[in-house]
Amino acid sequence: MPLGASIAAAKTHFMIWGETCIDSSSDVDPLGRTRSPFARHMPPRTYPDAFDRPQRAAASVSPLDGRKGACMLERERRRVMGFDFEEARRSWDAHAEKEEAWLRSPSVNRALRIREIERRLDGVRTILDVGGGTGAFSLPLAQRGFEVVHVDFSPAMLDIARRKAGGAGNIRFVEANAVDLSMFADRSFDLVLNMDGPISASGAEAPRVLGESCRVARRTLIVTAAHGAWAFLRRVRGRPIEAEIRTFLAAELRETLEAHGMTVLRAGGLGSLAHLCGDDFVKGVLADAGRVEAFLDECERFDAEVLPEGPGTNDDTGLIGVAERG
Repeated sequence: MPLGASIAAAKTHFMIWGETCIDSSSDVDPLGRTRSPFARHMPPRTYPDAFDRPQRAAASVSPLDGRKGACMLERERRRVMGFDFEEARRSWDAHAEKEEAWLRSPSVNRALRIREIERRLDGVRTILDVGGGTGAFSLPLAQRGFEVVHVDFSPAMLDIARRKAGGAGNIRFVEANAVDLSMFADRSFDLVLNMDGPISASGAEAPRVLGESCRVARRTLIVTAAHGAWAFLRRVRGRPIEAEIRTFLAAELRETLEAHGMTVLRAGGLGSLAHLCGDDFVKGVLADAGRVEAFLDECERFDAEVLPEGPGTNDDTGLIGVAERG
């Protein structure tokens, strides 16, 4: 189907949410090209990444929650209980090596996150990557010359990231829980990244995680989180729910960031057009480097103009928030 026809169909049938299938065997960068924006100074086949973190956990969601007068999907109440961070730490450790394989898989979601980060780098000197994993963001940004602090609470993830850093002097690794960044003063970093895992996989502690990321941001914060629509679709499709994660809808994410003194520039779905276009179309785009950039342009236009609070891509990082210090 031509791209224009796909967009028209998406506008008319925006509630028909298909699944995005990414060809993990493709030997291309996250944008479907031979080099990504972050890869300018990286060795061959070492690609930067805004990798869509694996579905480590799933939450159930259900019917309708009105917030500020908006009609939204309502999540089923998540358990009100202390979150078992030690169990979560063991889970992240167990996924550390597997993460490296996932980082090489092309992804529309990842490409769109890279684009968003690129827009926010002017004037930036210091960057905090919260839940940096094995270095998807922190390492390529350090290679670009930024002063980077990489935080994760998985020792196994940190070991891999340190090894890949090769002793670079402008990146520091800190083992810490994203719910408590008290080792950093208020407004310590020009740019703070917190991509999904530290937020969504913290259960009921997710708002505290967001609050800490807001606190240490001097200028700009970029976050991604599990979208309520994604979790709702998992439940409807009968996929197993292994553990609790915290999902957000756009209005809720915006409200949380604003409550911590941030001015929200964007809160909504990330890559909903790719979700709507379906498996075959997206695979075809990623297989043709000449089409990737145009499709990413259309994805951004769709998210901005057609369905700002759409479901995002079909994974657990379909919601993005971009905010600045108010």
